[in-house]
Amino acid sequence: YETYDLQGAARPIAEYLDGLTNWYVRLSRKRFALDAEPADRAQAFATLEHVLRRLSLLLAPVTPFLADLLWERLGEKESVHLASWPAADETRIDAALLERTVQVRRIVGLGHSVRAKAKLPVRQPLASVTVGLPSFLDAASLESYRDTITDELNVLELRFDAPEAIATETLTADPRILGKRLGGKVQEVLRAAKARQYELQPCGDAVVAGETLKPDEYTLGFVGAEGAAVESAGGVVVALDTHVTPELAAQGKLRQLM
Repeated sequence: YETYDLQGAARPIAEYLDGLTNWYVRLSRKRFALDAEPADRAQAFATLEHVLRRLSLLLAPVTPFLADLLWERLGEKESVHLASWPAADETRIDAALLERTVQVRRIVGLGHSVRAKAKLPVRQPLASVTVGLPSFLDAASLESYRDTITDELNVLELRFDAPEAIATETLTADPRILGKRLGGKVQEVLRAAKARQYELQPCGDAVVAGETLKPDEYTLGFVGAEGAAVESAGGVVVALDTHVTPELAAQGKLRQLM
């Protein structure tokens, strides 16, 4: 906002709204219900109200009328444009909780990508999903999200394993970027990468055919075993059992009917 980069300022708000709508509100529907436990229901609404107030203030410079309407609906008498700009209270950020939530959303997003590629609608139950976590992630920290992951992906079982146990790692070098730097040797690098003759460094670099590739010069991926489709991002690998048994097909039809 200070440099009048309205698009740059608004983009994170749009991403945040997606998370607020498709995660917090959607997954809290039972908490908002009239028959929910009163204290939990009050907490759910208090959180949402706090978020919407802050959102009104952040939206004010770029969508002034919408922000004013939202501010008014929240019970305020004066315009949002007369309110003070909010300051972030970083002491209220739970970094560990935030990281777990990011990983759960990543797992669910990768699972949906696998479904889309396999043309399996979410209403069709699947037998299992196996999540491969990199060494810096602990499966135990995600155990409390087991029901969320299985519900979101509509699978009967969730398993955690090492990425290499469920898929074969692949490295794809980018010839457009490397061609400018390596010239004729780029073909040797591409052949070595295809043959999986490379070494990943802790810093994120990859050594291929004696050349050091930076993270923006290659892409890591995974190929799943037969009968399992995989997607990966950030070191997380998600493999879905895409085999639909007659029993699972019947369950899918029942969900469609409902």
